[in-house]
Amino acid sequence: MKRSIDADYRYLLTLLFDYFCREERSLPVSLFNIRNCKKLLNRLDNHLLSLLFHRFISEAKLTDRIPAELKSGLDDRFKIYNFRDRLYIQGIERIAGIISEFNHVMYKGIFFERRFYGGAWPRPFGDIDILVEEEALPDLIYLLFQNGFTRYSVEKLSPIGEVREINSYEKHKCEINFCDSRTGTIFIDLHWNALSEFKCGETISGEMLSTREGINFNGIQIYSTSDEYALLLSLFNALKHRFYHLLYFFDLFLIYRKVKGSEEGMNKLINRYRLGNLCRFITFLREDLFKDTEIKTRSWTGFERNIFSGAVTDIVTRGYPKNPLFYLYVYPGFHERYRYIKSRLFPDYYDLKAHFGRGRRLSRTLFYIEKARRLCGL
Repeated sequence: MKRSIDADYRYLLTLLFDYFCREERSLPVSLFNIRNCKKLLNRLDNHLLSLLFHRFISEAKLTDRIPAELKSGLDDRFKIYNFRDRLYIQGIERIAGIISEFNHVMYKGIFFERRFYGGAWPRPFGDIDILVEEEALPDLIYLLFQNGFTRYSVEKLSPIGEVREINSYEKHKCEINFCDSRTGTIFIDLHWNALSEFKCGETISGEMLSTREGINFNGIQIYSTSDEYALLLSLFNALKHRFYHLLYFFDLFLIYRKVKGSEEGMNKLINRYRLGNLCRFITFLREDLFKDTEIKTRSWTGFERNIFSGAVTDIVTRGYPKNPLFYLYVYPGFHERYRYIKSRLFPDYYDLKAHFGRGRRLSRTLFYIEKARRLCGL
């Protein structure tokens, strides 16, 4: 029987999860016959897993068992990563000296790679994310200008000079962007609310700053978020980006493994920010997609199994879950307002195809998600 690209891709994801997250290095590894290199590479790129796959085939000594076209594409991506890695380490050294006197937290990206991926495994990153107090912004902007950085517009994708004013879009995002003024590289995102899309974002940002931890990063003393808040941030990040990148789940698995010793404190945070349903989906994903045998068999309700299994299939085939009920179910607070949402948002709850038939745009789905968020007061 001929295997589909989706079946092949599921198998590959299981191999990557076993190797990187469960550290099952002694497993007998056999790769499927890769027929469509371009499509597989696109899938890996969409989920930000190309670099991990490159390291996987190198460590498992499988480079001679993949097509030359695929190997060439992976090698090119790894060369770019190596260059950016060296460049950004120099940038972090510069920035650490500039902001050392301010209360700040460096998080995500390259910092998660060094802390949770063991340093030897590559994790893609695009910028340096720094959380600061809003009151410190004028002084920080001035210091960055003085030290060779300029403002960068994400709308125009180009530097915009030494602009000190913060526009309405940046205020809405609680984020301003900078880049190195000489080379146009080393991008910095300065946040004063790490989760501006969520009502609890301001509270969580304050807690991240108050519980920050000093760490040694390549010989540079920096401040980063605690492991518990790194996990909380990754959970919200998956929601924020609509689960588009499976790399977020690898982040979650690896961070959770490190904070397992403080599970009681982590559960308190999850309950406080009402992320229980999202964690149930993460567990389902590990069991269904990654075939994680460490999970004891769980009893899923019919409702959960239907929306969760559909979400997993969508993530593999299209990159994001398309069923709006999935988003509503895993959003904080949905389980508390379930009947209210059901009656106000979907009067005919079981006839969802009337709202979301074939060919409907994602924007239509997002319209209902936003409507549900307003109804919940999220």
